[in-house]
Amino acid sequence: MYNYKIDFMKSIAILFVILIHSISLEQRNIIGGPYYILKAVPIFIIISGYNYANSYIKRDLNIRECYNKNYLLKNLVEY
Repeated sequence: MYNYKIDFMKSIAILFVILIHSISLEQRNIIGGPYYILKAVPIFIIISGYNYANSYIKRDLNIRECYNKNYLLKNLVEY
């Protein structure tokens, strides 16, 4: 099940992470960065975990199968 809202939130988080790295600490504090911009990294990590979990469900895998040596080697060789 594809969710466009998740992609939208992830893109906003990515833009905020870029903004965090492109402005100074003083500028960040002036625009209220600690209250909303600095939350971008944790939100991005949570959304990425959600996407990975859905990917595992979609492929009908459990966590043990994903860390199986043969599965990991197969995926590494493909790249």
